[in-house]
Amino acid sequence: MPLDSDIDRMLQIERHAEAARRLTDRSQRDRHAGVCWSGLGPESFRPRLPAAVAEAAAARLKALHDWRTSPAGRLAAAMTLAERALERIRACIARGLDAEPARCARALADLQSAVDAGAAAALTGGACAMNSASRLPSTE
Repeated sequence: MPLDSDIDRMLQIERHAEAARRLTDRSQRDRHAGVCWSGLGPESFRPRLPAAVAEAAAARLKALHDWRTSPAGRLAAAMTLAERALERIRACIARGLDAEPARCARALADLQSAVDAGAAAALTGGACAMNSASRLPSTE
């Protein structure tokens, strides 16, 4: 996905978050509009400046990029690809394996590629080192 659309999407998310904060503030002010003790009402809402919204969007995009390139993010992406390949394999089975053999072979190859990518992601940097099920049994 191009960077421009990612940053645009993050800006939109931040703008929606800002609108939600504004609605929450309005709701809280309405709750405290009646008789209340002095000083116990909510603080007044201060909208973020456009630069602060853009900065938050950039931070959100960086966090997303960092997660996508992490072993967990790469494993999740590989599993998404595997799920799509499995759906195509199920469709081949439903139509009959002989109906579209090339399509079925591609789906199987895509599944194998996704599994290989997932295994590589899971084993990067000892990502599964803490999982005792991922270690070879001890012979000692």
